[in-house]
Amino acid sequence: MFATRDTTKAAGLCDSYVSEGFDDWYLPAIYELQAMNTNLFTVERALSEIPNTDQVEMNLYWSSTESNAASAWFFSFYDSKPTNYYDKTSKTLVRAVRSF
Repeated sequence: MFATRDTTKAAGLCDSYVSEGFDDWYLPAIYELQAMNTNLFTVERALSEIPNTDQVEMNLYWSSTESNAASAWFFSFYDSKPTNYYDKTSKTLVRAVRSF
């Protein structure tokens, strides 16, 4: 079965991402972004060893965890907390991850 990927949405961007031969990227859940933040020093050190990889920006990142049909949770790396203030049409950063 073929599924069309909507790359105008955060989850679609992550799902269609290919890097270093890997195509199993996805939009992390809110608890996964919290885990990244808790272990940020280790994450940053690992990212620094991968060519052409951006460090985690101290900003807001979308998660795959929905609040309701119109909004989803995002994680703030500059104040280390999740929130769901914005609806799904808001623009903020996306960080694709692989299983960890």
